[in-house]
Amino acid sequence: MNKKINILVIIITSILLLQSSIYAFSLNVEPTKMFFYGGNETKSIIVKNNGKENMAISIYLRDWEYKGKGKVFLETGKSKYSLYKWVSVSSTSLNLKPGEEKEVNVTVKPDSNIKGGYVGVVFFESQIGTKDKGKVMISGRIGTLIFLEPVGKVTRKGNITQVKTTQAKDKKVETTLAFFNEGDSHIFLKGNIVIVDYQGNILDKIKFQDWGTLPKIPSEITKRFTKELLPGNYVLVATVDMDIGKPLVIEKNITVK
Repeated sequence: MNKKINILVIIITSILLLQSSIYAFSLNVEPTKMFFYGGNETKSIIVKNNGKENMAISIYLRDWEYKGKGKVFLETGKSKYSLYKWVSVSSTSLNLKPGEEKEVNVTVKPDSNIKGGYVGVVFFESQIGTKDKGKVMISGRIGTLIFLEPVGKVTRKGNITQVKTTQAKDKKVETTLAFFNEGDSHIFLKGNIVIVDYQGNILDKIKFQDWGTLPKIPSEITKRFTKELLPGNYVLVATVDMDIGKPLVIEKNITVK
């Protein structure tokens, strides 16, 4: 019994020592999205060390795409929407003291005949801490998404392809919207989903914004309503605004058991 207690004490002590020795990682970039509209253009990213330790930061480019409900990051040149051959950064590394901030310039020089939209990301990655003196090395990265398109030469269109609903044990409804971008550039969607009864009374409402999509790639968002519904039949109404033309509206009859 005493042996078990001693082992438990050792484990708890080790956990406490580990927690107290890990450095806090806190890096911030502004802006988190950057838009270029053809031509040669340079914009700046402000990188700030909000932590309490010095940071050595590596800066590099990657491709990315939306996939399902999130993003996937790829090596440069792997995405058909990659802009890596037209983009450059002013630095490949930075050293920041606690509280210090520095500026990194991003320059995009696209071909004059590009069609449709292209994307990329500038990552800022740092490792802080050391394995010496009982401290733990941790790393993290944060990025700025880059969007490029020619002025007035893109097509934005798309459709809601599916509405799925599920019901939790607490009778709260979870809704998944699927959207397919039929155009040739990115679209950021916003809108709302409401549940109404057959008298037209709104019983619950969810808003969403900055739902990003890329051309010819299916995209989804899932939202959970907050109110518990009584058993019965209802109508779910989803309104999706593409910032062009009329919003897309779709209705779905649902049953809460």
